[in-house]
Amino acid sequence: MAHKAWVFFQDGTATCRETIKGMPEVKITRYRDLDMSGHWRDRPAWGDWDRFGEHPEPADDVSYRYGRDWNIRLLQPIAEIDQQEAERCFETSPQLSVSRLRADRAVPDYTLVMGAGGDHVRVRVYDDNGSIVESFDWGQVSESDKLFLMNYKVWVYAEDSSGPRTFSQSAAHKAWVFRQDGTATCRETIKGMPEVKITHYRDLDTSGHWRERPVWGDWDRFGEHPEPDPPTGLPGPG
Repeated sequence: MAHKAWVFFQDGTATCRETIKGMPEVKITRYRDLDMSGHWRDRPAWGDWDRFGEHPEPADDVSYRYGRDWNIRLLQPIAEIDQQEAERCFETSPQLSVSRLRADRAVPDYTLVMGAGGDHVRVRVYDDNGSIVESFDWGQVSESDKLFLMNYKVWVYAEDSSGPRTFSQSAAHKAWVFRQDGTATCRETIKGMPEVKITHYRDLDTSGHWRERPVWGDWDRFGEHPEPDPPTGLPGPG
């Protein structure tokens, strides 16, 4: 019934051509002084499909900062390096971190802490105060090239918290350990309570716990979706 087509130019101008079926007029609108910073993107590496497929639209004003980890107090990477150096380190460094930030927010959307070549990925998620509230550990197991979600941890902090809190300042903590045979253990602690609740699970469908290792630039696939994929009912690789 209707069709719109935009053409964007690097100088911040654009043209929109709009047609409506049955109407003889074609509406043409011209724009200028547009912010085109989100229209630039690194070329995809092999396997880096979701970064374009899930987000084909122009990116928000985001940036990535690299180092060994994220300092929640200083709000900056530990031992920060530039992108060029990080790309060289990706295949060989035993620990490389990537934190995604937005221009209007000092706290990262997420931080990935990875082993060499992405053979292990720890995803950390923050609350608005900068405290770590979730951690997902994807690691290489057996002879498979894929990663398996082995550990998941969550921390709860007091509602009156202001500023980042450390793990020891959490009010409650849960930690899951998942195994390839469909068993899992959950350990739950609440501050001020002497008992530690331990729950054992079995016959879990862990088919969604398998994921391809990241390639360079493939950060959002883990950072935006650190949780297990929906179960497929099919066994993962051995």
